[in-house]
Amino acid sequence: MTPERAAASGGRYQEFVRNGVKATAYWHPRTGAHMVRNTSSIGNKFVQTGRERGLGFPSTEERSISGGAYQSFTTTAGRTHKVMWTRSTGSNTIKEYGAIGKHWSQRGYERGYGFPVTDEYRVGTEVHQRFSKGYTVRWSSVSNRVWVTR
Repeated sequence: MTPERAAASGGRYQEFVRNGVKATAYWHPRTGAHMVRNTSSIGNKFVQTGRERGLGFPSTEERSISGGAYQSFTTTAGRTHKVMWTRSTGSNTIKEYGAIGKHWSQRGYERGYGFPVTDEYRVGTEVHQRFSKGYTVRWSSVSNRVWVTR
């Protein structure tokens, strides 16, 4: 266990170990207090992407859902990222504030296109993200159009 320390953007954090499992409690006035299980696949993704400076502060606990798990993170600017995990896909991030993330949520979240298989990735002037039910959601930075291929 560590003492409470300053985090980015006026937040706070404290690390804990229980039964050999490391977790970090984060607090920010925008999100409140939430835990990140550092040793889970979702927690590893959070750490690899820069902790609160990357995905933002945790805004939910890690939650189990049918087929996997997820945890939401919110930046101090109010942008929400959802890190989703399944055994077959690992952990990948949905930018819920972006065009692809909004389209995915309108189509039923993981019940629609499935779990993310990749993070968003750029192909020329387009951004793509692949999902477990065979869909790829694409967004054009030129036309601001979203479309889906399968």
